[in-house]
Amino acid sequence: MREEVLDRMKIEIKKKEEELIEYNERLSKIKQLENDPRVIEYLSLIKYIENFKLENGQNKDTPFYFEYLKDIKRDETNKIFVYIGTYSYISNYDSKIGKMTDLVLYNSSDADYRKYWDLEQKDVINIAIKNCIQFEKENIIIIPKTDDREKEYYKIQKEFFDEALDKDQEIAKRKILSNYKRL
Repeated sequence: MREEVLDRMKIEIKKKEEELIEYNERLSKIKQLENDPRVIEYLSLIKYIENFKLENGQNKDTPFYFEYLKDIKRDETNKIFVYIGTYSYISNYDSKIGKMTDLVLYNSSDADYRKYWDLEQKDVINIAIKNCIQFEKENIIIIPKTDDREKEYYKIQKEFFDEALDKDQEIAKRKILSNYKRL
């Protein structure tokens, strides 16, 4: 063995020994702190907060009202829908992207259906093109302001529920209808 390799090994062993000493010192410090009444209280409070969030479904990404959408029946809504897009079935399935439909223009002759989301529901409603005129006459259809319509839908829904909870449903409805164009 060359002396150079042996020297590198010695340096590495010394480094590992120093890391082990530091590790053991920190482990000892943790054990001391675990017996400190203030640290015990702190850990207990952290655990309480985490359990509270889990038990109450608190998730920063899920709005409070979301769990109540299942309790709202379709015939009880304000019949405000967000237009998500017009789609055409495509003849060949691309397994790489897993896509079976294409987004097309609103009045496209290739259109097969339109997608709408009720502001007070979780469900996506797909309406065949031949039934869209009737559906759009019977309901209020609003158009999102951005091209990312699904993301915008959740923003509009949040605005509606925030206003409804803060004031009332009619005010929320008027605000949404004044802030967004209708189809």
